Amino acid sequence: MKKLFIKTIFLGITLFVCCLVLILITSLIQSKKLKDRGRAVVIDKTKRLASLPSPKIVLVGGSNICYGLNSKILQDSLKIPVVDMSINAKVGMCFYLNQIKPYLHKGDIVIAIPEYDTYAAVDYYGDKSMYELCLTDKNNYKILTAYQWLRLPLYAGDILKDNWGMFSLAKENENNEITNGRHFYNQFGDYEGHKNKVADLLAEMKTEKNYNDPKNQMIQSVLVDGLRSFSTYCKNSGINFYLSYPVFAKILFNQSYADKIRNTLTGIRFINQPTEYLYDLNDLYNSANHLKFSQRDQRSYKLLEDIRRTF
Repeated sequence: MKKLFIKTIFLGITLFVCCLVLILITSLIQSKKLKDRGRAVVIDKTKRLASLPSPKIVLVGGSNICYGLNSKILQDSLKIPVVDMSINAKVGMCFYLNQIKPYLHKGDIVIAIPEYDTYAAVDYYGDKSMYELCLTDKNNYKILTAYQWLRLPLYAGDILKDNWGMFSLAKENENNEITNGRHFYNQFGDYEGHKNKVADLLAEMKTEKNYNDPKNQMIQSVLVDGLRSFSTYCKNSGINFYLSYPVFAKILFNQSYADKIRNTLTGIRFINQPTEYLYDLNDLYNSANHLKFSQRDQRSYKLLEDIRRTF
């Protein structure tokens, strides 16, 4: 029995090592394509963040930011450099917060705008996309926590499958949002790929996700702990840290859940009210959190006023 156990462990380790080798090989072979994909914008965003003087405004959170904000409006109005560090909520807030830490200095302003899903169900430690950001920009390896390294085997197969899928992309698709998505972001980090796209109003969205199900209105303690820890870090470093409510579909909104979030995170200031960022379906692009391109300026001026009131 002991020998069987040892053999099983050895086989598992061997398979995992082989999988890692394949991931690295396919990533190297597909490096050009990987660096053109949407998530590779992490390279440009980090480079901008590192180059900006303080004080600066750093926006961090899910894609409700990059799909629905015009950072230029904020920068031109406030006369402070702005960088939008958001990519996708599933990257995980742990990654986002640790990613920006080395580039923050006294006087900087960090505004986190997590989606409601982030509080309830999105993994704080991220999914495969978080590891894929590391394959795209090797500097991101050093910010992974020990727990994130231990979780890597769970996503190794998905990462390998994703890399392998790059081989099968047809030539005619090489300029779409997936294969060339990095180039759909502007210099501030805002996404502009939906500028001339017809919105999918997601009529089925009303029933597709039941946001009012109790399990979707939980608040993850690990996320609360992470935000509190980051808030303490900011206070000790002279950095201003605030929370903002995200863009959300009005038809799905639950006031009691929004209040629950605010009451749970006492000690961290919210700069606005959730109802200020609720939108009708015809204002949304392709999800409850993504505004149409034509609506992003209106949302940006709202956030601008929130920031001005706060300071």
